[in-house]
Amino acid sequence: MAPAFQENTDLLDGQNRVLELIATGAPLPKVLDSLLGVIQAQCPGLLCSILLLDTDGIHVRHGGARGLPEDFIRGIDGEPIGPRAGSCGTAVFRREPVIVEDIATDPLWDAYQELALRHDLRACWSTPVFDAQRQVLGTFAMYFRAPGRPDPRHLHLIGISTHVAAIAITRHQRGEALRAAAEEIQRREAQLIEAQRIARLGSYEWDLRKNTVRRSEELYRIFGLLPHEFEPTYEGYLARVHPDDRSTTKGIIDQAFGGGQPFDFEERIVWPDGSIRTLHSQGQFSFDENHRPSKLVGICQDITERKQVEQQLRAANVALADELKERTRAEREIQALTARLITAQEEERTRLARELHDDLSQQIATLSIAASNLKKDIDPEAVEARAQSERIQQKLIQLAEGVRRLSHNLHPAVLEYSGLGAALKNYCSEFSALTGITILFHVEGSFESLPTAVALCLYRIAQEALQNVLKHAHVGQARLAVTVSAESVCLTITDEGIGMDTLNRSIPQGLGLVSIKERTRLVKGTVRIESQPKRGTTLSVMVPLVR
Repeated sequence: MAPAFQENTDLLDGQNRVLELIATGAPLPKVLDSLLGVIQAQCPGLLCSILLLDTDGIHVRHGGARGLPEDFIRGIDGEPIGPRAGSCGTAVFRREPVIVEDIATDPLWDAYQELALRHDLRACWSTPVFDAQRQVLGTFAMYFRAPGRPDPRHLHLIGISTHVAAIAITRHQRGEALRAAAEEIQRREAQLIEAQRIARLGSYEWDLRKNTVRRSEELYRIFGLLPHEFEPTYEGYLARVHPDDRSTTKGIIDQAFGGGQPFDFEERIVWPDGSIRTLHSQGQFSFDENHRPSKLVGICQDITERKQVEQQLRAANVALADELKERTRAEREIQALTARLITAQEEERTRLARELHDDLSQQIATLSIAASNLKKDIDPEAVEARAQSERIQQKLIQLAEGVRRLSHNLHPAVLEYSGLGAALKNYCSEFSALTGITILFHVEGSFESLPTAVALCLYRIAQEALQNVLKHAHVGQARLAVTVSAESVCLTITDEGIGMDTLNRSIPQGLGLVSIKERTRLVKGTVRIESQPKRGTTLSVMVPLVR
């Protein structure tokens, strides 16, 4: 009986040594290697290994091995579990012990048989290692160089091994989880510190019972102080507030404290060098078991630069508003001058037309009568003299027609006596006769009550627009339409000529187009131009009618 007692004592001492390693936080590989050494010492010829289940729950990783060849260890490290994955991979897959008496004949070892037999491994008994929640942690395996089955002594050693291995692996995983959590906390704290630095945002916690304040690193920088220079009390904070803001700041915080309500305000502080900074301060109270405020947690953000930018923007906006007012005033003056110029032009056109009609036309008519009388006094035999007289009379007739046309263009009398429709129709006919461009003319509605100013405006716009067609469109035909309704009158002139790019702001506007827009503005109308290169141009003018 002495050898058995000695054996149990060695086993117990070995277990205690392994448990001490676990308790002192020894690395997991060292703990598992020590455990395998204790077990193998109890059974000569035994080779042991421990595999760990990977976090993916699919593969097994090398945990520890005593006496197994390196080539064999590498061959099974990282292999997947499954229904025929050797003893260990199958044990994890089934969640139960797997006893293989003879590796050479057992189909569970088909994938690894050649590897095992090459190293004279003939039997393998593997048992899953579980944690307290029955989650598989890995496997403990016994290898022998001869076929065989476990006896009660082996089963006892397996039970001890899986129990101690579970303790070691669980302790290791918890330690790794704690280290990972600590690293994550440190990473997040570093992120918070960096975020506060970037945002110029500091935090604080005021213990109301002790009147002590804990501040973040960034808050010290915001106040321009080192920690030992900033008294950790509420009074120490108030001492740094700008004297002009101190009473207001204290009132806001005292009022919030009385009701336990959060606060949010802006304040100014004074740095040791005398410079002034602006802060956006916020705070939130927490309460004790008696529902009384016990702590105040808050943040302060340095918004000095933002306030400076806002002030600059306000100044810039004021300057811009003044500039816009001045520009608007100048535009109104220009518009007023333009209106007076157009009015003066129309008055001058009317005066010239009247003088041409009443004076020059009458003089030409008198000359024409005199030429006719002179022709009667010429001897019929004087053929050349009579021909010369005839030519003079024809020139006088042409001159009279030219004066009439010029007078009409300056101030169309037909516009006053027959209305816009008749005046435009007459102009389109003359334009076609002079230029060879056919004008398709269309009117719709009644022109009887059309205001004189509107009629004259649209007539002048039609003149200008058709001249633009003549100069730029390169077409043989255009369309002019006028539509009058109870609400508005619309003039549309369309051609299918070369067109233009209306989106190209670099193309300067001609005086004709400027005149059209200004005339339209004077009668409170709108102008729309639609044009594309090689697709023609449409000019639309709409004038509202106030009845």
